[in-house]
Parts: sequence; structure tokens; C-alpha cells
Amino acid sequence: MTAAPLENAALKRMLRPGKPAPTGARMFEAKAWRQSLPRVSENAISLVASVIGYDVNKTDLEGILGDWEDYALSILLRGSEEARGLVQLDETLRTGLVEVQTMGRVLNSTLDPRRGTPLDASLCDHVVMAWMKGAAEAGGTTNPWSTVRIIRDIRSAKVALDDGEYTSTEIQISLGEGARTGTLRILHPIAAPSGGAGGVGSAGAAGHPALLALEAEIQATLFQTKVPLNWLQGLKPGDLLEMPKKSIDHVRIETLDGKRLVRARLGCMGKKRAVRILDEDDPDTPANAPAALQGLAAAGAADLPEIGLAPGPTGLPDLPDLDPVGDLPDPGGLPALPDLPDPAPLGELPDLPMAEPMGGLPDLPDLEPLGELPDLPAIED
Repeated sequence: MTAAPLENAALKRMLRPGKPAPTGARMFEAKAWRQSLPRVSENAISLVASVIGYDVNKTDLEGILGDWEDYALSILLRGSEEARGLVQLDETLRTGLVEVQTMGRVLNSTLDPRRGTPLDASLCDHVVMAWMKGAAEAGGTTNPWSTVRIIRDIRSAKVALDDGEYTSTEIQISLGEGARTGTLRILHPIAAPSGGAGGVGSAGAAGHPALLALEAEIQATLFQTKVPLNWLQGLKPGDLLEMPKKSIDHVRIETLDGKRLVRARLGCMGKKRAVRILDEDDPDTPANAPAALQGLAAAGAADLPEIGLAPGPTGLPDLPDLDPVGDLPDPGGLPALPDLPDPAPLGELPDLPMAEPMGGLPDLPDLEPLGELPDLPAIED
């Protein structure tokens, strides 16, 4: 009897090997964070903040995806030699940084669960980069990392990050004199993946023409999934395996041992299936990939079946001619409308009675004469 695979993320974390004892380098890094973060927070956004916890361990891509939190703000990092890392702010830390920059202080209120947005990333990434730069300077080093873009979900993280081991640094931070306490998680790849996006034809191999002439087998992986063993044993002709709609945009060019080289998209070249090399940041922009990879589409493409497409820029099949429209049928069966009778003549109008003349009013009597006015007395001087 075979044991069922362990899918619970919490149990996975509990069963992982114990954390190694703190080393001198780790203690020095923790001290650098504790010394620099309060000063940088005050200078950057007038925030009172302090480090109250510091922990470092190792993980891998499977562990990162297994610990994924939907409400955390995840931002892709880019380092030297095209190495990619990840910085994650839990919901409490993200909320505190947004509050202090939009309302002037960190609130001590209940959180309203929501996913991180690009606006949250623009308010938080410059603070996180200032923290990382300050800690690096306090430790006598430089910070080679820069933020690239927000990672919205676990699928995007699986495409953006390379397989391999990562250093996971978890820093507990108190904001606003204890108003909120959140966790900052920084994931750095321990070693750059062999043949990464910028590693094909690297300087190490460029000095050895004999090595460059050797044949290297690669494969384009369109989709990967996990299915129960009993379902796999029951496969028969005609069964369907559903694939995500976005799988054509997330093709991985890999070596035979599963090491990811570059990203690609499934497409066509003429009548052949092909994959197009993409830039890591913009999936719609072709990358400046080596000529050997750019020629992959023509060299390793498979013939497409003929489907009767018409030639031309559109490639759309010819539409059949429509049957001509004949004369409209006679709408028989409707009764004929009767003719309306002619209107009767109006005839002559009757004589209207004439109005009486204005005469006929009674005569008014003559007015009596006023007579002479009496003499008025003289006015003495």
C-alpha cells in the first residue's frame, strides 16, 4: 500500500527539517537590520518602526508555493545575472505602510481582508528597498536587488521564479509603537540557475569553442500537472486532459533535467508549430535571445495538418457564395379593400340674419345751462 502524497501546506512546514543554529553571519545581518530599519523608516516615511524578530532558513520553489498567502503583497525582485527573487509583505505590514502614507499614522483597527494591488505595491516597494539598502550598508555591503512588478497569484509565481533552493529571511517588524506587527519575507535564490534567462551562451562557455559545438537537448514544456495514480492507470484512447487557457503563454524551455532556460509562447511559423522566446518582464515582447534559441521554431517545429485555409494575409477560408434572392412571393389571400364613396356636396349655405343698425337708442335730454357765477368778495391788501 502506497502512502498518499502530503498536500497540506501546514503539515509540510511542520515536517521540514529543524532550523540550523544561528551563525555569526546571520547574527551580524540581524544586527544590521535592527540598527538600520528604525532610522530608514523615520527618514523615508516618518514611521516609527523596529525589528522584533529575525529568522533565516532554506526553502525551495515547492516550499514557496506551498506557503503562499493570497492576502500577502508579493513583489518580484531582480538581482545580478538575471537572478530572480521575491519579497512578501503580510497583510498587516502592507496595511500599516499604506496607512502611514495615506492617513499619516498607523491605525490600531481590525483589518479588512483584501488582496494586494499595484497601488499598494507602489506605496510599499520603495520602503522595502530602502530597508534592504540600509541593512546592506550597515553590514558593509551593497544591495544588488531591485523591484520589478507585483506577483498577483501562485500561478504567476510559478512562472516567474526558477526551480532551486532559496534563502528565506523573515523579519518581524513593529509599526507605530506597536499599533501593528507584521512580517517581511525576502526570498533570494542561493545560486543562479544554470543557463538562466541570461546564462545561455555565458562567458564561461564562450571561451571554449569545442564546448559550444556540442549538442544540447532542450524541450518545450507546455503544461505540467499532478494527477492521482489510479486515474493515470485508467487512461484510455479518447480521454481528455484539461489544460489551462493561459498555458500557450507560459511555455518553458527546459533542459532534460528540468532546469528552466527561458520563457516562450506557443504559436505558428508558416504551417509549422513553433515556440517564440519571450522577455521575462513583458510576455508580449520577444527577448534578445541567442540565435540558437531564436532558430528553435524553424529547427524543431512539427508540421501542422492541412486545414484548407485560403492564402493571403488573413488566412481565412473562402466563404461560399450565397444563393440569389428571388422575387418576393405574391402576398395573396388578402381581401381587396372597397372603394370609398365620394363625399356628398356641401350645397348652398343658408342666409344669415343681418344685425340691426346702431339706431334705436333713446334721445338724451338737453342739459340745463349753468347760469352766471356769483361775484366773489375782494381780498383785502
